[in-house]
Amino acid sequence: MYPPFYSHPLKVFWTRSKYHRAHVHFRADHRSWKNILGHLFPCLALQLLGNFALLAELDGILLPYSPLQWKTARGPLSTSTVVTWGGLLLFGPERGSPPLFLRVVAVLTLLCASSPLATNALRNGWINCAWRFPFLEVAVLVLSLRKRTAAMRNQGPIPPKYPCSLWAKVLLAALLRLALLSNCPRIDGNVVNLILCSSLFFFLLLTSGNPYHPKITPFHCGLACPFLALLVDQKAYFFFGMGYIASVLQGLVHEISDEPATLPRLSQLDDEVAHVTYFPLLLLHTLWTSLFASNYAIQDKNKVKQ
Repeated sequence: MYPPFYSHPLKVFWTRSKYHRAHVHFRADHRSWKNILGHLFPCLALQLLGNFALLAELDGILLPYSPLQWKTARGPLSTSTVVTWGGLLLFGPERGSPPLFLRVVAVLTLLCASSPLATNALRNGWINCAWRFPFLEVAVLVLSLRKRTAAMRNQGPIPPKYPCSLWAKVLLAALLRLALLSNCPRIDGNVVNLILCSSLFFFLLLTSGNPYHPKITPFHCGLACPFLALLVDQKAYFFFGMGYIASVLQGLVHEISDEPATLPRLSQLDDEVAHVTYFPLLLLHTLWTSLFASNYAIQDKNKVKQ
């Protein structure tokens, strides 16, 4: 129910699959430059910034009497997440793979994303981001549609992967956010927030069993949560939805680069957890391999012991 590529202090303790196995799965579906660079930005940036902005917001909610609500220092949730997640990225992989400097760089990305400077910038400017994201999604959908149209001309009719209903949802979300940015009154009150939190919890509980259902999925939070954040003026909803927005953009990057997404094809829970937890290091490792190790041999995915 938590955004799949977000982390928290306890998530690393569920990571049981080996790093090498996760890298074999990851490398098989991330080979083109369009795919790798698209995952670096905006996907990884959105996931890390949204993750630690959400934790900083929760630190301020849970410990409201702390100095400046953790605006000048990392709170306990952010700090413990950096320590446990960074420790896994640094010491979790087997010896010799990946190189030590890549592990250090991965930890530095966590430190940068969790810094008060980064989290406060997002927490202060979240409204401007909330209404721009639907247009980013529309732009990527247009690129995907153009690519599929070109493929239809060369190969014949291809069933549309993104139906009109998805376009309608994205545009509706954009229009609603624009309306809320005008002088429309916001809804306030603890009761309203409790109802929204409960509804969101049960929605995720019902949809997480089949997250890739073609109609209703947890990834709809990427469209709904920014709208809820503007409606009740609670930035935590937006930061939560950023994780799902980034995941949707990852899927569209795979679509544009003609490479299948890895996560939906993993059959074991341990492999899924390792994929999302090691993701920053996996991405940096793949980028380094593509740049400097042209003769790098990756064993075929089918040879990995199931």
